[in-house]
Amino acid sequence: MKGFMKMVATAMTGAAIGGGVALMYAPASGARSRRMLSSRYRRLKDEVDRLSLVVSEQATRVRTEVVDSIGKIRMEVRQSAASVSEEQL
Repeated sequence: MKGFMKMVATAMTGAAIGGGVALMYAPASGARSRRMLSSRYRRLKDEVDRLSLVVSEQATRVRTEVVDSIGKIRMEVRQSAASVSEEQL
């Protein structure tokens, strides 16, 4: 998951740098540049929101899997302990 977050951060940084460079070299008017920047910002925000939802869903799924695995391990330990106790009797 760390790799995914790093990828998102890199993409956001690249988009911000690209937008800044485009504004510096664009022969557009100030009003048009602001509209373009606003549009890019909204698209980037929508993508970040979407990726945040994906990460949240993945984190929930991983948490569920971990909790399930811990429950299975506990059950196996209890069964092993009960088996050892029975063998000692």
